[in-house]
Amino acid sequence: MCANYTFTLTASGVRGESAGSTASAIISLTPDSISSLETRSVGPSVIVTWTPPSEHPRCAEQYEICWEASPDDWNCTVQDSSVTTLDITDLNYCSEYLVGVRALGRPNNSSQVNGTATTGPEGVSQLQAVNISVSSIAVQWEPPSNTECLEEYQVCWSLADGTQSNCTTQTRHEQVTTNITELTVCTNYIINVTSVGSSGDYSETVSITTSSGKLRNMLFYLGAVKVHTIVVGLYPT
Repeated sequence: MCANYTFTLTASGVRGESAGSTASAIISLTPDSISSLETRSVGPSVIVTWTPPSEHPRCAEQYEICWEASPDDWNCTVQDSSVTTLDITDLNYCSEYLVGVRALGRPNNSSQVNGTATTGPEGVSQLQAVNISVSSIAVQWEPPSNTECLEEYQVCWSLADGTQSNCTTQTRHEQVTTNITELTVCTNYIINVTSVGSSGDYSETVSITTSSGKLRNMLFYLGAVKVHTIVVGLYPT
């Protein structure tokens, strides 16, 4: 279906006899270039997605994905045409990469479509709750060892089922701790901390699950109240 096709045109007379020269042409059904190339960075990884060729998509048997941080450092991989996404891992933090994708056909390939991506910063470590009350949880963490493009931290918390999510941010120069307030008593929470880079890219998210504090048993005493009765006399005027 996607091989080379040879078309021959020969002039003929009324009786079908050949008249004049014969012209031939070879037409190759080459897949068109991919479209909608998008990249998204998470820490030292880049997730690449694209749309199959609009013309002759069935002629694309495979996709070749290449990436490089410098002209002499190209890496490539090939995958089946049924998969239009790739997670490129083990890259350097805070680095810009050129990413290219092309369709491999038979007998010819499409041209390569290029895009750029900047990897995110390194994530935090040793996230833990350090102070818990009935309505607040204080957490702290260790900053990443590589702070080259680190801009700020994003701290998010939600109920264990993922609902009631809230987030706050603080700069890298502030203390690596946050006090989360106005929580519900004796409730499980998921707390996430993510490093945010100067280009807006994110690190891997570090999470813990913890609970707000319980109310202590309290006894309430009703003191003795002495009631004085006052008798009021009513006299006619």
